[in-house]
Amino acid sequence: MGRAKFWGKNRAKAGQTHVGPPKTGGGTAEVGAGSVLTIGAIAVLLAVFAGAIAVAQGLKIRGQVRMVADVNAIQVADRIINQHQEVGQACALAAANVQAQGLELTSCRENEEVVTVEVRGKVPALPGVYMCQEARAGPV
Repeated sequence: MGRAKFWGKNRAKAGQTHVGPPKTGGGTAEVGAGSVLTIGAIAVLLAVFAGAIAVAQGLKIRGQVRMVADVNAIQVADRIINQHQEVGQACALAAANVQAQGLELTSCRENEEVVTVEVRGKVPALPGVYMCQEARAGPV
């Protein structure tokens, strides 16, 4: 008799997916909240990752710009001293070298036997952001 009573009360009817006591209305406001929190956490992680990539690219460009500026300052000084080139001619060759590296020579001058070269490069991940470095070589 106890068995018949059990099957009679808690038996699933056609179309029902829940067996047992009826569900109450409590907790329905939190349905789907886990999905929203997961999407938010993923968005934060993606933003942090994108920021890290931008910083890494900035550091890479800064190193490249610094190296190219140093090398070209020494080359300009060498051309003026050893090859007896004019400053304008030596700076034009430096501009071609810098451009071959995908960078831009923004300044090249000789003042009181010191050559100063300024180079800048664009950071790909940050539109409109440039890294600039200045290098000096001398005395000429």
